[in-house]
Amino acid sequence: MIGKIMFCFFIYGFLGWCYESFLVSIKQKHWVNRGFLSGPIIPIYAFGSLLMVLSLNQFLQYIPKNIFIQSGILFVFGMLISTALEYIVSYGMEILFKARWWDYSNKKLNLEGRICLGVSLIWGGATLVLWYLINPQVLKFYELIPTRFLIAVLWVIGIVFIMDLVLTIKALIDFRKVVLEMYKIKNELLDGIDVIKNIQEELHERIEVLEQSFIKRQRRLLLAFPNLKMKMMDDWM
Repeated sequence: MIGKIMFCFFIYGFLGWCYESFLVSIKQKHWVNRGFLSGPIIPIYAFGSLLMVLSLNQFLQYIPKNIFIQSGILFVFGMLISTALEYIVSYGMEILFKARWWDYSNKKLNLEGRICLGVSLIWGGATLVLWYLINPQVLKFYELIPTRFLIAVLWVIGIVFIMDLVLTIKALIDFRKVVLEMYKIKNELLDGIDVIKNIQEELHERIEVLEQSFIKRQRRLLLAFPNLKMKMMDDWM
């Protein structure tokens, strides 16, 4: 059972990587490795697809066997679960690493740029494809592979996956430190600007007081030399 779960996890993660990389590469007109990791596996697709399949195996036992009813429920169920997972992962990664990994702010009917209706509908459709097309073929492929060979391959892939995950998390932690340091420098600069502004305002007030005092005391000279005031103000500025 564990071997089957691991096998499905890696296959789903790889298919998610293919989908994301292919889609983004077409948009940007050059090859883009869209993976969160260095390797060709996207954990959120692997985990999300596995969660969906395991949940549906239990859930579908309690609904009518009618294909149209099942498909409608699958669509809504997949849309809701995938959207919730997408929001949680987006929020969690932003908290942990001080960065947002995707942003739907420019799309209609979005929530905080983390999720949007258009993408949620795609998740609903993807759930139907996963359940009716992909998952049955993945399970058939699993049954064709000799057990010992499969276990050996899963061990190798698992070790490489964990190493990749650890190195990626380490890189993200370093990235987070850099971002926090940048925030710190930015705040220090803003504080310095505020201090300078306060000093500038205070100096302007003192200059105005001195100017008024000077005008009162040297009224005759100012009347005699009207340009005197302007020159002195230029020197002060």
